[in-house]
Amino acid sequence: MEKQKETSYHSLVYEVQDSEIASILKSQEQRFTTEKRDRVVWFIFEDRKKCEAIVDAYYNRQLPLQAIDLMDAVKQIKKIIIYSKNL
Repeated sequence: MEKQKETSYHSLVYEVQDSEIASILKSQEQRFTTEKRDRVVWFIFEDRKKCEAIVDAYYNRQLPLQAIDLMDAVKQIKKIIIYSKNL
């Protein structure tokens, strides 16, 4: 299950620490930044409503996606997590 949190600076972003959900959103070309909080990497996506729609479609098995795009996203998200552990 995704972990989502409202940010104090803007309620229109979608924050998640779950690498699976971050990978799904990345595979759907959602723009994001990262932030490390207490040794945990948070992925902060720009468009909350679109991200929520993507996550809902994913959980309802209605999200069309290309396997190669998902695998590329998984690799990139893993690299970000590994890199942040070395900081």
